[in-house]
Amino acid sequence: MNYKNIFIVVICLFLFVISCNKNNKNINPRSNLINNFSIAKYKTISFTLDSLTSDVSISSQYIEEEDMYTFLSNKNEILFYDSNGNLHNKIPIINGVSSYLISEDTIFLFNYLKNSLIVLKSSSKNQQEILIEKKISYYPAPASGISKLIKNNDDLLFFGNISGEYKDENKSNRLICGKINLKSQNVSYYLSYPDLYYENNWGGGMYRWIYSTYNQFNNDLIISFPAHHHIYRTNLKFEVYDEHYAGSHRINKIPR
Repeated sequence: MNYKNIFIVVICLFLFVISCNKNNKNINPRSNLINNFSIAKYKTISFTLDSLTSDVSISSQYIEEEDMYTFLSNKNEILFYDSNGNLHNKIPIINGVSSYLISEDTIFLFNYLKNSLIVLKSSSKNQQEILIEKKISYYPAPASGISKLIKNNDDLLFFGNISGEYKDENKSNRLICGKINLKSQNVSYYLSYPDLYYENNWGGGMYRWIYSTYNQFNNDLIISFPAHHHIYRTNLKFEVYDEHYAGSHRINKIPR
C-alpha cells in the first residue's frame, strides 16, 4: 500500500468516527424530575415453560374471569395455567400462529403463514378464515404476540410490522395497526410511526416492534416504540397521538 492509499484510509476512518459520534446523545429534559411513585412487589408466579415456548416475543393472555394465565407454545398449543403456576389444560392449534385472543367462547388466531385470521367457536365444529387484504405497501403483518389482539364489538385490532426499512416508506404507506370487521371481513389500516423513525435509520428488527395495550374503561389505546422515550395515547377512533414522556429520570443523557 502506498502513502496515498494510506492517507485515504486514514481520512475515511476519521470521517467514520466523527459521524458515529455526532448527535448520538440527547439531553434528557426529565433527568431532575422528582418521582413521587414507587413500584412494590406483590407476588411472584413461576410458569414451567419448555425451551421452545420461552421466546422473547411470546404471546400470552390473562383471563380474569377464570383467573387463568395462557401462553402460546411453539409446539402449536395454547397452555393454560392457574395463579399458582400449575398447568391445567392444553388446546392444540394450527401451525403458523403468531398471536391469539380468547374472548368468551371464541378463540382468534392470527396465522402469519397465510396472513389470515382464524375464528374458532366452541359452539361450532367449523372454523372461519378471514384473509387479510394488503391495501398498503407496508402493512402491519404478521401480528405481533407482544401487542395483544383487541376485540371491540364487531372489530378485531392487531399490531405488527413488516421487516426492514425502505426508501419509499412514509406515514401513509407504512402503518402499524390493522382493524378487521368480523362481519364484513373488511380490513383497514391506521397509525404511523412517530417522526423520529423518519429522521434516523433504526433498521428493521426489534426497534420496529410495536408494544401496545388497551384500557377499555377510558377507551385509551397506549402505544410504545422502542426507539422513542415517550409513550403515545390515542383511542379506537385513531385520533391524533397524545404524547407522554416515559423515559429514565436518572440518566442525564440518553443514547439515540
